[in-house]
Amino acid sequence: MEYQPVKSPIEQGGYLSFRPGERLKKAREAKGFSLEQVSSTLKILPRMLEAIEKDSYKDLPEPVFVRGYLRLYADLVALPSEDIIARFDEYYTADTGRPPQVRLQSPQQQHLPDISPRRLPTVKWGAVGGVALLVLLALASVAVWQSALPQKVMAWFQTAPNTVPVADTPTTTNTISLPNTSTTQQAIDTLELRFTANTKVLIRDSSGKELANGEKVAGDTLTVTGESPFAIELNPAAAVQFQFNQKPIDLKPYTVNGVVNFRLSR
Repeated sequence: MEYQPVKSPIEQGGYLSFRPGERLKKAREAKGFSLEQVSSTLKILPRMLEAIEKDSYKDLPEPVFVRGYLRLYADLVALPSEDIIARFDEYYTADTGRPPQVRLQSPQQQHLPDISPRRLPTVKWGAVGGVALLVLLALASVAVWQSALPQKVMAWFQTAPNTVPVADTPTTTNTISLPNTSTTQQAIDTLELRFTANTKVLIRDSSGKELANGEKVAGDTLTVTGESPFAIELNPAAAVQFQFNQKPIDLKPYTVNGVVNFRLSR
């Protein structure tokens, strides 16, 4: 009787000639790819690729990750990825004695503390009750505040937004009010201007009537009378010496970019 050696499960299944890692390695070498090129393209560490090509799956992560590596590798070297993965499942079971569909278990989940479900409703209802109490207190405070205000004050608050007067004076126009002057109604005011250089002048009285409109040269003087407030524009203002009812007026505080544009009243 002739003696025949007992073959391992891998040899009995004929997997040695069809190992997925060996096929991938031969296909890589046939295409002229280096291990570093494959690693750079697939973003897989070289040591993991070496373990795959040696079919040393005990040095690799869980089978679910290895299948992903094999699929990428097979697509890169133009091998049928489904056939490579099927061979891997057979070889992995025969080599390790474990099925490749082992579920991953996170060690962190095994140490999570047991949270009693009875506390959750208590915390939830406690928070809701606190919010409800704050809302009731706020409403009660508003009611007390409104009842304490006199009716006249409440009416003033209701009508105040509609009774605020709107100024019709342009915001870019300055108004000069001179103190200690006579406020006699319909009094006639006098403006006296002396020019030291060519100056454009525009002066209107309270009714909008033009009292002066033109250009003055150095050495000219101008005297106008009318009812204030006057609308005055002088360009350039620095070339004008200005008096209102025989009182000098300094135009510098009202000059912008060399031009003064303002309203002058008593």
